[in-house]
Amino acid sequence: MNRSEHPVDELRIARLDAPAVYSIVACWYASPSPGPPTSISGKCSDLPVKLGRGQEVTLGGTIRASGTADPETAGLLVEWTSDKISSSHDVILGQLSSDSFLTYWLETHTVLVSFFGVAALGLIGYLAKRRFDAVSHQAELKQAQERETWNQLLSEAGNFSLNYYLPADGALQSFIGQAKKHRKSEPCKVEKDSVESREKEPRLSARMAFYYWAYFERRMLMIQRRMGGVHFKDYTGEEIVTSTYTRYRNLCYAKNLPFRSALNAMIEEMPLKTTITDFFGQMDGAAPFPPDETIGKAWSFFHSWLHDEKCERALASLELMHVILEYELNRPYYHWYGSMQPLALEKEHWTEALSLAEEAPKGAKEEEIRAAKAGRRQWEKTLREYLARSDGRSRFRKLWDRTAGSFGS
Repeated sequence: MNRSEHPVDELRIARLDAPAVYSIVACWYASPSPGPPTSISGKCSDLPVKLGRGQEVTLGGTIRASGTADPETAGLLVEWTSDKISSSHDVILGQLSSDSFLTYWLETHTVLVSFFGVAALGLIGYLAKRRFDAVSHQAELKQAQERETWNQLLSEAGNFSLNYYLPADGALQSFIGQAKKHRKSEPCKVEKDSVESREKEPRLSARMAFYYWAYFERRMLMIQRRMGGVHFKDYTGEEIVTSTYTRYRNLCYAKNLPFRSALNAMIEEMPLKTTITDFFGQMDGAAPFPPDETIGKAWSFFHSWLHDEKCERALASLELMHVILEYELNRPYYHWYGSMQPLALEKEHWTEALSLAEEAPKGAKEEEIRAAKAGRRQWEKTLREYLARSDGRSRFRKLWDRTAGSFGS
């Protein structure tokens, strides 16, 4: 009923708030008066209805299920326009459930069932329903157990995400962006650059990348000391983050003892909440900060590495680390958001993830090569299962079609 002062038009049902197995297949509308309603195919959008003040209209429709679903409260989002202002309202429909075809047929054809043999079909229906109830009960118990376990860990997981993973991921994302920006700038192309030109006139993007890199490493040091590493709901996510971080370290400073020592000395003295202004002040020796030699040494190594081809390979690993870390740190807030975006892996991310599998060493024997190939196939299977658990099945299927057979037989 239109209780406003202005006419209502563009009446529509914008969304069916129910599991994905349900959909609106037809609808109708009519004023509450004798006569057949006007049928409309589609999803009840842009109905030819215009209501004046005090007028009312009745909407109805058919909801169809494409599969089975447990009982769940469903609703509709109804929208309309009045005086050029769009409004909406949630309508609760009540509980919907979708049984198997056999259970539904037995419940709605009792006369026919009795005609062909109440005893036999009744027994079949009873056994089928009992089996269905048993399976549903087991599934509910499992879900309740998982929810209880997750709820117990929710507070701790939320603390990890908010105080540890989120600051590290933010610094990592900024470092990747600034490092790429600097490497793409004309004076900073590797083949055209020189040590003298870098030391004489470093770009702001390089200094920004240095700050975010240092802050990222400081946060990772805190994660390592206070938590022993990352702890996610899905262990495969932990493996990917740990492996990508290890690969980046090997490409950056792990095998360069002076570089590693300079980094350790810098981040040991670096406060967790150092601002970029204070950091540059210490780096340049600007008042009121005295020059910090540890920052200067780390900068010298970092700026040189930023122009090395190893940096580009390391950034590829760090990009995959960022994607996984960003997805996993949001898992504790699933019930807050109401849903989770699918884990989105671009083609380059998928290629990088596959490359994390161990390879046979040079000069390996036949047995070692076969074992390495088997290990890579198992890792690929693990990645596929991880993406499926992360609601990325359809997205992954398209990606898999483009990259099928990447490891061979």
